[in-house]
Amino acid sequence: MNKIIELGLERKPDNTIETEFVNIVNMTEKDIELLNYFTNRMNRVNNCALLKRGIPVINEIEFGNMGIKISCSSSYSDGELFELLHVLRPLILQEERASFFKIANLFGRIIHGEKFKKQLKSLRKDFEHGRLSSYMQINIVGRNLFHDVTLKLWLNSEEYHSDFEKKPKWEEIKEILSDESTRAFLINQIHDKVKVLIYFEYIAELIINECQET
Repeated sequence: MNKIIELGLERKPDNTIETEFVNIVNMTEKDIELLNYFTNRMNRVNNCALLKRGIPVINEIEFGNMGIKISCSSSYSDGELFELLHVLRPLILQEERASFFKIANLFGRIIHGEKFKKQLKSLRKDFEHGRLSSYMQINIVGRNLFHDVTLKLWLNSEEYHSDFEKKPKWEEIKEILSDESTRAFLINQIHDKVKVLIYFEYIAELIINECQET
């Protein structure tokens, strides 16, 4: 199945959206099934409390005599965080059927467009390390804070798994960051993952709708 569709890319400084006509090539029924499954998983994400009111992001980073202070745009409860992590699990964990990584590989295979290829590379970096990693970095106990490995220390030791080997490494970071700074960092990194997933949802729905019209 081959089609040509107009795909929205990134927002320009004048608030217009850059677009590109891309070729959708060699798409199979299994690919459509996967995209439908992915959008169904995303429906659960979109219905989370934090999505409905807006996921907080980092709005200030201060360096002073007392160390690093990272502030968040708004507070959030543990219940809101746990709900979001639960519905994100099949999209974040690499081996899951509709994980970000598998959807990204699918898009890389079936979507042919020069601008999109460049954007996909950028989106992979945003998803794995967060957008701030493109502009700055903070090193704590020899580890880059804005990096996927650091977030995975938390996910694997406290949330998705109970990896006792990783827990001491995460505790080292927590000892340097305050509770407030830790919570701001964590929700900001999750926000960037969700933002990429929402864009992927837009692409998936666009492709699904185009295929239904044929």
